[in-house]
Amino acid sequence: MIRSMTGFGKAEHKYAGGKVVAEIKAVNHRFYEFSSRTSSSIVFLDDKIRNYINARVKRGKINLNITIEGNHILDRHLTVNKAIAKKYYAALNELKKELKIKNNVSLEHLVSMPDVITSHSAEADTEKTWLCIKPALDKALDNLIDTRQKEGAQLYKDLIKRVKMIDDLTDEIKTHAPEVAKNYKAILESKIKQISSSLKLDEGRLELEVAMFAKNCDITEEIIRLKAHIKSFQNLLASPGEAGRQLDFISQELFREINTISAKAQDIKISRIAISVKEQIEKIREQVQNIE
Repeated sequence: MIRSMTGFGKAEHKYAGGKVVAEIKAVNHRFYEFSSRTSSSIVFLDDKIRNYINARVKRGKINLNITIEGNHILDRHLTVNKAIAKKYYAALNELKKELKIKNNVSLEHLVSMPDVITSHSAEADTEKTWLCIKPALDKALDNLIDTRQKEGAQLYKDLIKRVKMIDDLTDEIKTHAPEVAKNYKAILESKIKQISSSLKLDEGRLELEVAMFAKNCDITEEIIRLKAHIKSFQNLLASPGEAGRQLDFISQELFREINTISAKAQDIKISRIAISVKEQIEKIREQVQNIE
């Protein structure tokens, strides 16, 4: 079943000392576009998260927001650079003597100096961080896809109804098409008689004229192609995979075929039916822009 590109999902996952909240918004887009607002401490997971979402969401503009509440997921490792601390200590004592400052150099002074104490996360924490984020991300994705599927079901009902209308209207055109040449012949005969009742009607010339007209306005191939496109459209609507781009292409082909039929048929009734078909196709083309 088709899915909409518009959706929203939010979920949270608690871990020891805190929780992760993931929020995903999705809107229409021709391709897959990903943007995120996450803590700078988990920026190293951006590519992994992007690809993980893309494995389940194929099209749309995706905006992800991940917040971490409470104690941080990552364990921080503190490193004391004793060599730099000693150099600072010696430099501060020298400055103290030169400026004749009585106060002693304290530990508080040293730890405030750059690079004396540094904080970093261990490489092994990458997997630990991912395992804390993934459950919230999975639930948010489930919720997002659920909303997309629900909206997709509504789109399906509307589109299947409209394509059925196009199919029925095409059948009307097909039924009326053989009458076009006959009507043309009757009109031609009537006009000739109106011009002059004394002129003898050349049946051979009339039949030739009608035959040429019938050949030029033959829409059999266009009707066959139109019916084939309708069938393909119906099949795609029921398909489980990404179908938006293909449905958009087929709707363009439907429009092209009905335009050709309207131009070739040279018949007021077929032209009126074609207008109704075009109206439905225009509505379909608007709707398929929101299909994944």
